Order: sequence, then structure tokens, then C-alpha cells
Amino acid sequence: MIWAALLLPAFLFGIAIEFPIESLSASEVIHCEGEIGGIKVDFAISCAHLHKLCLTEEELQKDTFDLLRHLPELLPSNGREVGLLTYQNGIKTPLSLFLESCREIANRVPEGTLFIGLHNKSKGLMRDVVRLLEEVASIDTPAVRKTRLFFQALETEIHATNPDLLWGCILHSEAGVLARRAIEGMEPEEKLHLQRHLYLFAMTPVLPIPANYGYYTLNLYSRFDFLSVGGYLFGIGGQALANMLLSAHNCRMQFIPCTSTWDERTFLFIDHSFLGTTYLNALEEQIARWRSRYGLYDGR
Repeated sequence: MIWAALLLPAFLFGIAIEFPIESLSASEVIHCEGEIGGIKVDFAISCAHLHKLCLTEEELQKDTFDLLRHLPELLPSNGREVGLLTYQNGIKTPLSLFLESCREIANRVPEGTLFIGLHNKSKGLMRDVVRLLEEVASIDTPAVRKTRLFFQALETEIHATNPDLLWGCILHSEAGVLARRAIEGMEPEEKLHLQRHLYLFAMTPVLPIPANYGYYTLNLYSRFDFLSVGGYLFGIGGQALANMLLSAHNCRMQFIPCTSTWDERTFLFIDHSFLGTTYLNALEEQIARWRSRYGLYDGR
């Protein structure tokens, strides 16, 4: 019965991305509204090969269509390359800042590989912090459930389209614990598929993600990121301290020097911003690794 569920189309998981017809020829990041599990969400989409979509006459007559129903048309049907990139943000990130972050990612991928950003909506600093603490305590919050449905839908489509395809998943701050808890609540067969496809690149994740949660998992921390559970303390104590505090024995962790300017830092001294020089440079280096080791799908 589980395997039958894994073959369901993405939209049957209660996920839809409403892509505007008028934006099909656009080259920039497109803001799309959508739904996950009955909850309205915001997406950011970028793809240089939208011309490969095979829309029906009925879809063309409407203002929007569900992009997820056509996901296989935008992915490579064979080969071991990165065919999909996704991004999810941390706490206290308004929609405008989320879209700016998505543009920074898309601008570093001239190949035009399909990129999907999922906005982790802020409800204000205090409510975001309470939500974060619940997630650390393994409470299945709505944000965790949305992330799980998102992962399940993409994993299903990816594995059915190309069993060798790699999915580059970029995470920042709270998105790290969201991904970790989302994966922990998935079925064993789904986790096996993630181990074949999912390359997790977590920048200052609230909790480090174990190495076996994907094909490859990297937890990256600036040594001056005092907001992260792992940032400064792990920078000083390294893997040993992470093991003691979070049982992170199976977590691949890397600690990098702070290169952000003072005005890029939170409260002028905390190196936590996704758009700071430290993490943007790390992102660029990671995209370059994906390009050189596997290739980024360009729609050919």
C-alpha cells in the first residue's frame, strides 16, 4: 500500500503551484501563490526551459495552471545530474526578503535549472521563536507538515521521472530543523528515495541534519553566527560539542570564517543573514561543486 501511495501525482498530496500564464516567457524569478495541505503558501519559481511545458488547451485558456502537474516536463529524464533546486528560509523572513534570496540563488544558476522556493511565512518574531522551539522539541507543527508534504510530492515525481536525478535542497536556519523533522516523519520507503536523490545543503541549520537523511548532507556554520544552535559554540567546540549537545555523531558539519561586513550582520555582530557575504559565498561555492561534479540541467 505504501508503494502505491508513492506513485501518486504530486497534486494528490494536496500541493499546487499556481503559475501565471503571462509569465511563461519571463526570465526572472516568478512569485506564485499555491497551496499545501489546504494552507495557502507562496512560492518562487525560476526555470529557463518553461517552453518545454505541454499545456492543454483548457490550461492555456485560463490565467494560471498548476506547475506541479507538469513537473516531469522540466526535469531530465535520465542521467545523474542536478535537475532541481529548492530553497526554504528561516524565521522572521518577510515575503520581499524571501523573493530577494530566491533571486540571489537563481542568478547563480545560468543553466536555468528548475528552481522552487517555498516561503516559510513569518508570523512575527515571538511567534516564530515559539514555533521554532516546538520544532526543536519534535512537535509536528503546521510548518513541519507543510515541509513534509512538499518533500513527499517532489520525491514522488523525481523518482518516477528519473531514478538517477539529484535534487539540491538549500536550507537556511529554521528550514534546517523543518527538513529534519519532515524527513523523520516520512515512511521508510520514502526515506530510501531521499537517500538516492536529495542533496541537502543546510546553512546554519537550527539542528544539524544527519548524513543519512539524503544522498549527501552538509551542515555549514559561520564561526560568528551566534543565533544558531550550532554557530559560535560549534565553531569553538567543533564536532565534539555538537555530539555532546545534540547527539550529532552522524552529522557532517563544516565551520567557516566570517566574511560578512558589519552592516550585513544581525545587530552588527551576528553573522546569520542568508544575504550576508559569508553565506552567499558559501552558496556560490556549493553551486559550483554541483556544476563540476554532477552538472546542472539546462533543458537540453
